[in-house]
Amino acid sequence: METLPIIRTVDELADLLHADVRLLYAISNKTPDWYNCFQIPKRNGSMRNIEAPRPYLKKIQRSIQKKILSCFAVHACASAFIPGKNIRRNALFHVNKSVVLNCDIKNFFPSLKSRTVFEFFRSKTGYEPDICMMLSRLCTLYGHLPQGAPTSPMLSNLLMFETDKTICQWAAKHYLSYSRYADDLTFSGEINAGLQADILQMVKQNLTLLHLKLNPAKTKIYHSNCRQLVNGLVVNEYVGVPREKIREFRTWLHFTELDIENGNFYYDEEEFTSRLGLLNFYCSVNTSEKLWQWRERLLEIKKIYS
Repeated sequence: METLPIIRTVDELADLLHADVRLLYAISNKTPDWYNCFQIPKRNGSMRNIEAPRPYLKKIQRSIQKKILSCFAVHACASAFIPGKNIRRNALFHVNKSVVLNCDIKNFFPSLKSRTVFEFFRSKTGYEPDICMMLSRLCTLYGHLPQGAPTSPMLSNLLMFETDKTICQWAAKHYLSYSRYADDLTFSGEINAGLQADILQMVKQNLTLLHLKLNPAKTKIYHSNCRQLVNGLVVNEYVGVPREKIREFRTWLHFTELDIENGNFYYDEEEFTSRLGLLNFYCSVNTSEKLWQWRERLLEIKKIYS
């Protein structure tokens, strides 16, 4: 952990961020002018709003992340957006459990409000209100955490700290494992119908303190006699990639090889990069030699055709 810097004025904040103080005020007064907003499709067919800061604001936010936000600890049950932790680490909490319960926070980033961000800075840093207000304005858009700002992931974890702590303590008293990966909350252990209802009620009560709500449509429960999933990974006996995902990738690679052999191959940089990233993830989860061989083949194709 870094030492929290001493900041007494907005001018000192500007110096810390290597920014012009006049520009900080200009950004805070007209924040929407400093964002590019667009939509990308989700896997379920709906659209996700992306609010990406323009380069100068992004640079400032990265400085806030590095010099201020990194001074605070994230709860141990959180695995997303943290160096050294990942989706596999989150799934490891729930391997070989009798029941796995997944629930999802609805509209996670848009529901974390600027007032909550201001209160975090005020209570945790001890900075003067004008500094905390400036920081909250630099980190929020339209009154919420923007999905696309470099500060939003870490801030979401920090804002969730007390909630994670309370839920984790409650779960431990009921001999359950609990972890959170961004907006996905997972419980595992001996969970019957009555305890499942208690878990969901307890979570709802704690999320209300941050004005957050569960998405009932995404609540899933898996028993040990069926395939148990956590963030898309199988956790029945060990953390693994679902077989159909491996088969799908194998089929894609097979047809890619046929196209190369027949002289019909067209190298699509965007698709290939996406496929390679997916395979890198599979390799990080599974230690199968076959997956690593596929990766070597993709790197070879990329080298030849890119």
